[in-house]
Amino acid sequence: MDIETLKKKAHKAWFEYGEAIKETFGFDGNIIADPLIKVITTDDEDRITQFIDYAKERTAELKRICQQNKC
Repeated sequence: MDIETLKKKAHKAWFEYGEAIKETFGFDGNIIADPLIKVITTDDEDRITQFIDYAKERTAELKRICQQNKC
């Protein structure tokens, strides 16, 4: 996969993670973008892929918590 597509996937994964945080905890604000900025300003495919995996794993965990607590 080309690096620009990976960066777009990283952005989408981070956005979905932020939405899950907002939904789970009732947070009404902006999610810190610093981790996203750090990863998308590199061309390290492994680092970007790890970031995407991390965001997706955390999103899934938050959605599970939200379902249990009926958010």
